[in-house]
Amino acid sequence: MSADQPADSAPKDPAPEESDAGHAPEGVEDIGPGADTAEDATPQDTVVSEDVTAPEAEGSEPTTAADPVEDTTEPDADTEADTVGVPEDKDLEMPETPGESGGDVISKIPEISPEMRERIEAMLASRKKDEDFGDGEPTVQEKPEKWGIAHIFSSFNNTIIHLTDLTGAETIAISSGGMHSNADRYESSPFAAMKAANAVVEVARSRGFTGFHIRVRAVGGVGSRVPGPGAQAAIRALARATSNKEDDESGGSAFRIGRIDDVTPIPHDTTRKKGGKRGRRV
Repeated sequence: MSADQPADSAPKDPAPEESDAGHAPEGVEDIGPGADTAEDATPQDTVVSEDVTAPEAEGSEPTTAADPVEDTTEPDADTEADTVGVPEDKDLEMPETPGESGGDVISKIPEISPEMRERIEAMLASRKKDEDFGDGEPTVQEKPEKWGIAHIFSSFNNTIIHLTDLTGAETIAISSGGMHSNADRYESSPFAAMKAANAVVEVARSRGFTGFHIRVRAVGGVGSRVPGPGAQAAIRALARATSNKEDDESGGSAFRIGRIDDVTPIPHDTTRKKGGKRGRRV
């Protein structure tokens, strides 16, 4: 210090130059103090550049990525009608088993609208119609079969037709040639046997029978072992008869004929024939 300078006017140190150690040069991101490389920088020190969106027009609300875009297209009338009243998280299940009806399926669907219920019922009805008719031709439902036994006793004096069930214990109808002839000599005739068979068929038709097993019997034993003249006519009348009266002319729905058996009793030995030791005197 020179003597010319006053005591309080000490020379001032030059102002320290600002160090550029804390500032990054142009074009280089600031990674913070104490970090030598970009790998040592912490997430807080790293500057993340954000995309600048275009300015919004005046009067329009800003849209963000989180906001969904509203669909302005109008739904189709048919599509809207199909989805009316159907819950989004419920699937309509068709009945898979024959015992499950459409009403049971509809009752399982909660919160179903009346319009949708009608649509489902119409769909189930059309499906049932397709199953019933198949290829468009109505299916003929066959009536259940019901069988009986026609016992025909034929001799040279009469022809008796007795219709029973399969057990033979219940009588369904009975008729004979003598009930349809005016003279005794005509009782065993084929015409009387045919009339007796037709009378039995009328009763069997009203009782729902569809077929017969026929058992033919002659006198047998010590008598004749050959059936009379009315046996064959009675069998033909039963075979030609129909189970439906409306089909008489067309010949449809005829009674089915099962087994035809000859049940004439044949003795292994025999009993004494009537007439005495010297036979029948004429």
